[in-house]
Amino acid sequence: MLHFPEMPAIKVTEATFENITFSRKSESYKKAIEIQNYLLLQYHPDVSRGRNNVLALMFDMNMLWEQFVYVSLRKNKDKQTTITAQTSKYFWKPEIGYRSKIRPISL
Repeated sequence: MLHFPEMPAIKVTEATFENITFSRKSESYKKAIEIQNYLLLQYHPDVSRGRNNVLALMFDMNMLWEQFVYVSLRKNKDKQTTITAQTSKYFWKPEIGYRSKIRPISL
């Protein structure tokens, strides 16, 4: 078993992110660091005023949960068991608007 030394806890502030310098090799991490900045400093939209851009992360929690269950089941199944994810099919397309999907349910 590997043992890693414990990292000291630090207080993350705006200065933590302002002091980061990017090189040619680390430039590709810039967007990820910006997202961490927003999340760790708990930035939120202020529609009336504010000097910082913010990021809104929105997920379809139903789809996320279904994918989590599917991946978890596949990861922990025995060799004789077959697991497949639910499939969606387009049901109809109205003259105006978007196509609707349905999923069959099995009881």
